[in-house]
Amino acid sequence: MKNLFLTSAITLGCASVAMAGASGPVAPVAPVSVAAPVAAASNWSGLYAGGLVSFDSGTVSAFTNNIPGISRTLDPTTSFGGFVGYNRQVNNLVFGGELAYTTGDIPVTGLLNSFVTDRVDAKGRLGYSFGSALVYGVVGYSWATTSDAGIVYPAAGLNYGVGLDYMINDHIFVGAEYLMRNLTGSDVGVNRVDATINSATLRAGYKF
Repeated sequence: MKNLFLTSAITLGCASVAMAGASGPVAPVAPVSVAAPVAAASNWSGLYAGGLVSFDSGTVSAFTNNIPGISRTLDPTTSFGGFVGYNRQVNNLVFGGELAYTTGDIPVTGLLNSFVTDRVDAKGRLGYSFGSALVYGVVGYSWATTSDAGIVYPAAGLNYGVGLDYMINDHIFVGAEYLMRNLTGSDVGVNRVDATINSATLRAGYKF
């Protein structure tokens, strides 16, 4: 009888403790932090095309029978054009090629009927992607025509420069590029007009 009373007392005591614990305040559960989604890096791979505004300057040098003649500057000129190209991206490395056309004459300072005509630029590009920004360098070949007092000298030579493109969204980008061209133009090989053309361009394009 004594053991039965003791067992009942212990059982009632445990039940009271459990009920008391259930009726008390519940400890708050710490919130689980969820990491913010990481924005996907821009994908520069693919075909692209766009338009440009070019701010041109430079110099021209005339040669007669391979003897240097006068050298003059080119008037600062604003020209317009377009470009098309293709990029391939591997990790952060971006490489590809681009073809650009710029229209508009660049007059020779102080000379009538002397100017550099439309330019065509074929460029290889190599750059590094910082997400939405692409920093790159270019090297390639350019073609133009120099005209001196009605005599036309087809010109061609190396180009090289640097640029920066910025992706606004998955398809639209804007950018700036500085390009230098060293062109040699000749009619019969001994008479020629060489031109150095420096262009700072603003660009906007669409990646397909």
